[in-house]
Amino acid sequence: MSTYFTALVLTYLVQGEEDYFYSKTLFPSHQACVVASDAIYPLIYSHYKNSMAHCERTDVPSSSIRPKIRPQNLLDHK
Repeated sequence: MSTYFTALVLTYLVQGEEDYFYSKTLFPSHQACVVASDAIYPLIYSHYKNSMAHCERTDVPSSSIRPKIRPQNLLDHK
């Protein structure tokens, strides 16, 4: 199974501004993104009640299952 980079997207409205501000930070997996969100979002929310955080998977693999190289001693025997 492949693992994909996942972006933590933080969106919030700063008082007096009309547009939302947002940031994206990449993590190597969805689980890593969730852990980061659980750690940082409460701090963001304490300052900006009109905020949101979510994890968005990309199409870029961060790892995949690959075949292992055969040991050299198996390659020498024919």
